[in-house]
Amino acid sequence: MTSPGGVPPFMNHRARAVIEVDGIQHYSRDNPQKSAPPLADPVRYAAMMAEDRRLTLQGYEVYRVGGQELADRASAEKGITEFFTDLLRRHGHVEPKR
Repeated sequence: MTSPGGVPPFMNHRARAVIEVDGIQHYSRDNPQKSAPPLADPVRYAAMMAEDRRLTLQGYEVYRVGGQELADRASAEKGITEFFTDLLRRHGHVEPKR
């Protein structure tokens, strides 16, 4: 959901954020041995980091959430709630902590 200016309604018009949920596909590749675990892929990871830097230089705040952080519903809900509260506080939408 966005406002008429294309800004998510929970952010002010000066802030631009990218929130990415990273799964194993962000840093690994399939193992040719189908029964073996995926292999680390430093080339894929480096490309992702380069894209983060490009977005940051364009004025975006880039936040990454590891897929594993969302595996347990209770801790995921707590962590995501804290993250968005802190993000909104950072941009002046929530009263500062006292």
